[in-house]
Amino acid sequence: MTVRFGFPLVLSRLAAPCSLAAAGLLSLLTGCGGTSAEVTGTALGINFADVQHVYFGGPYIVLTTTEDIDCEGVAFVRQSYEEGVAPTTDDIEFVQFTYVNGSVAEGNKSIAQTDAEVTSLVLATDGEQMDYDRATAGAIAVDTLVDEQSVTGSFDSVTFADGSISGDFSAEWCRNLRDR
Repeated sequence: MTVRFGFPLVLSRLAAPCSLAAAGLLSLLTGCGGTSAEVTGTALGINFADVQHVYFGGPYIVLTTTEDIDCEGVAFVRQSYEEGVAPTTDDIEFVQFTYVNGSVAEGNKSIAQTDAEVTSLVLATDGEQMDYDRATAGAIAVDTLVDEQSVTGSFDSVTFADGSISGDFSAEWCRNLRDR
């Protein structure tokens, strides 16, 4: 099965690296972020209780268990991926929520594989190997959204082939998450 994925893989390295903008106002000005999440459950064999970073931008909210990834490190995120072809050579585990209208929006939304306002997938890469699974059901609620600053919300019973996850999140904007 091939999922739409037509692009040359180029990771964007913009102006000031996020690692240099570690705190305060400088962090907000450079679009770096990743705050907190409280998640229960597993999917694709990944225990999401240990979320390290949460980013949002464009149509995406991304929660990752990978400790050493920053805003620049999620520039590969897309709406769809080609099965078996890793979108990055970094080892990463994450869950991705994609708003099909092109931008994260406040309110309650259903999650489904098709014909939904939001889709979700869990993805893991190990070198050039990749595995992912699309959610078949669930819901996400964005409670507060401040464009290019922050988002808070929750997701409930996001169901995958081998498990489900639920949780709350608070994220800062990431300039590298754009509709692609």
